[in-house]
Amino acid sequence: MKRLWGIGQLDKQEHLPEILRETITVVSHDKISYIEREDAKSEDKEVVVFARTMKGLLFEHLGSNLGARVFSDIKARDAELKWGCRGPQILRRVLGFDFSSGGVSSNLSPGFLENLDKPDIVFLQEYDSEELQEADFGNGEASSFRCAIENAGYDSLVFLKPDGKPFVATFWRKDRFCVASGALEPGGGRTVSTGTGALSGSIFCDDLFSKWHPWEKDRTSFRKSELLKEKQRRSVGMVKLRSKQDPQLALWAVNTHLMTDSRDCNLTNAYPGEVRAGELAEMKRLIHSRCAVGQPQPVVIAGDFNTQPTSMDIFQGSVQASKEALATGLAVPSKLNLDTGFCDKDEDKYLDWVSNGGLVEAFATKHRWDGKHAKNWPTSISSKRSEHIDYIFYTPGLLSLKALALRSISPRDKMPNAEEPSDHLPLGAIFDFTKQSGSGSAL
Repeated sequence: MKRLWGIGQLDKQEHLPEILRETITVVSHDKISYIEREDAKSEDKEVVVFARTMKGLLFEHLGSNLGARVFSDIKARDAELKWGCRGPQILRRVLGFDFSSGGVSSNLSPGFLENLDKPDIVFLQEYDSEELQEADFGNGEASSFRCAIENAGYDSLVFLKPDGKPFVATFWRKDRFCVASGALEPGGGRTVSTGTGALSGSIFCDDLFSKWHPWEKDRTSFRKSELLKEKQRRSVGMVKLRSKQDPQLALWAVNTHLMTDSRDCNLTNAYPGEVRAGELAEMKRLIHSRCAVGQPQPVVIAGDFNTQPTSMDIFQGSVQASKEALATGLAVPSKLNLDTGFCDKDEDKYLDWVSNGGLVEAFATKHRWDGKHAKNWPTSISSKRSEHIDYIFYTPGLLSLKALALRSISPRDKMPNAEEPSDHLPLGAIFDFTKQSGSGSAL
């Protein structure tokens, strides 16, 4: 239907996408009809619906000349957002960091990836490898994004959601790192399901068991805390990587994407923010159980938290019931207290998830955990929002932060666009292993 909405020529039945030809009829130029039933099982209440394509509506309301110009401009902008254009741009944006500006390398010629000092580890969210189409990533042949980045010298793991769909992906340079225990066979063992602990405990994919107090349909009451459906829940992917240069050095690379606020607000549940706070609490439990025992280990957590720096209620796990929830008169607590492990001591804010001083946020010097500064450093800009919601947490006692990269752009620059192929800006950071880790090697 999306293809039909933006179709450029629709004069006869053959112009319809093949899958729609049996259910939709072309009535006239850029106009269609279809049958709509009030009850899908009954043919008694059928209504014939007439509709126009986008081009048809533009011509109808703006006239043929202006309508044609507007339609042409829309299609040109749409071409910039198609995967054939966006895919190679995203690859360049991710692997071509310029730490002096936070932008992408100016060298975008074919083969440019071979000459870059590419990042050691890449964390990607909303990575739906099943949906990503093939594109030309610079070698003149169509390939998948995963093949393109692996051909650039990376190995990878794709972590699945509880429902088995691809969710987040972690890539690392094969010449710099390997999985701490065992090895990944070419073409196999690279997709990890929730509940999996593989390769001697070096790879994990965990269900975050997202919970909420959902509203009943009439919104006069809400249910007790319950798990969201599998297809809605989020997961976290962990892999322990070992340095090939110095096998004594290893770190945990943790990748996640917390619940969107549209499914964690006063319209959906009684305690807005409880889903994300609960996910943080579960991540704390998991990471503490694996990384806070024995010898201290460097940890890097990167991801889309869907939470602004000012949302201390979510980070601290102190989530208030909404006014609507309290107005129901139900005997429920006015606040939930979830153990997220987020500490706020004077100016120091960190995740107390590990035994060696906690995890601090790399870009705290930019957003400063307040709205005034955070609005100057948005990581995601759309027609509905301009927010700093992406983070990189790390263990400062074992990793030393050397450089950051985050492009500063105007909230008016809605994304994706010609310069930014995603609705999120990429964040980059350079770390050194400290002497406490056993070396001063760069990461």
